[in-house]
Amino acid sequence: MTETKQKDEKAFALQNVSHCTLCGRKTAKGSELIFISNIARDGSKTSDLTNTDMSHLNDTVFILNSLSITNKTYIACEFNSYVVRLAYCG
Repeated sequence: MTETKQKDEKAFALQNVSHCTLCGRKTAKGSELIFISNIARDGSKTSDLTNTDMSHLNDTVFILNSLSITNKTYIACEFNSYVVRLAYCG
């Protein structure tokens, strides 16, 4: 990854990921996320969402918990939980 791309990704993340005023956790709107999979409520499995339109969640604010630094994935929690990536510009 080039240094310029790393700076662009970091700038995007800083601009679009905010922090919850109550708990200080990272938050992001659904429109700023790429949904990879849905986590079952009992945590037993995940369902692939890569070909599913998730635009109905664009205005939903999710709390982000880091899942993998290497793969840049997070668990996005609201009513349901999802494995997501940040939707980087460019």
